[in-house]
Amino acid sequence: MRSCLAGICGVTPHVAKHDAERRATLNPRHYGLAVCLAFTVASIGLAASASLQADDAKSIQGTWQVVSLSKGSSPPPKEYANAKMRITADKLIMITGDKEEPIKYRLNPKTNPKEIDLFVPRKIAVIKKDGAKDKETTTLDVLLRGIYELNGDELMICFHTPPRPAPTKDKIASKPEQQPESVRPKAFKSAEDTVLLVLKRTK
Repeated sequence: MRSCLAGICGVTPHVAKHDAERRATLNPRHYGLAVCLAFTVASIGLAASASLQADDAKSIQGTWQVVSLSKGSSPPPKEYANAKMRITADKLIMITGDKEEPIKYRLNPKTNPKEIDLFVPRKIAVIKKDGAKDKETTTLDVLLRGIYELNGDELMICFHTPPRPAPTKDKIASKPEQQPESVRPKAFKSAEDTVLLVLKRTK
């Protein structure tokens, strides 16, 4: 009996076995079937990937309680003791008392571990070319690369924090691409330059 794979390709087991000595010609009808099958498998893979991304984008939204926030040996800021985070479709909003700090974010759930990019606004002082400090500041969205793990009502976010940009002598040096680069963590572990944030969904 012919195998399923050989049947789809229009090749008998005998020809497949001696393919090095004898090249078979695909039946056009069978060739078209093979192409359709390959296209269908690829489409299913793309659909599954899109579904995964949509699921995380929706599931991550809501209000979260900060369980812990650590950065190496540095003690966590006191204001984050009872902090909460509200996550919308495009922003992480850290809530400490009456203060809200919105940060833009972007998810990529197709990697392992899953990736998250944070776009944190930072004010950078501008120094005049003669060396005198200017009162003017420039606000930039600095990219912080991170990873995340979403497991039901538990969420972990780990991201690298590069050194704060130094004052610049002109505005040209204040472009985002000229700021210290953030390196994406490979594991959920805090360090002197890496923040580990643990959250629990509020009921």
